[in-house]
Amino acid sequence: SARVRNGITFLGNNDYDLSFNFNDGNVDSCLIYGSTIRNFNGELNWFSAVSGDEFIGSVIDGSEQFNASSGVKIRNSTFQNYSGDSAAIIWNSGYDIKNSSFIANLGSGAIEHPFC
Repeated sequence: SARVRNGITFLGNNDYDLSFNFNDGNVDSCLIYGSTIRNFNGELNWFSAVSGDEFIGSVIDGSEQFNASSGVKIRNSTFQNYSGDSAAIIWNSGYDIKNSSFIANLGSGAIEHPFC
């Protein structure tokens, strides 16, 4: 398992297109707790997710749209300052999101539903 805990900050740079691939399929599970991902203007993808991946108590701030596949549990997280044309995250019926906040997101707001 890959684990990130206790307040690590991944800091991007607006001069470069930085992407973040949460789980490329080479680990059994990816667990991210209490961390911040800030200013990533490339893709934020959580593909190849298996049951047991977690994004809890974390923040995505001023970054690209978050795209999580099935099996990701999202709890008590914040998605803020998204400024793209769509929404802060894209809906996927397989992930499980609860008790999360969406703050100051431009574009079409909090969650983009691809079927609407």
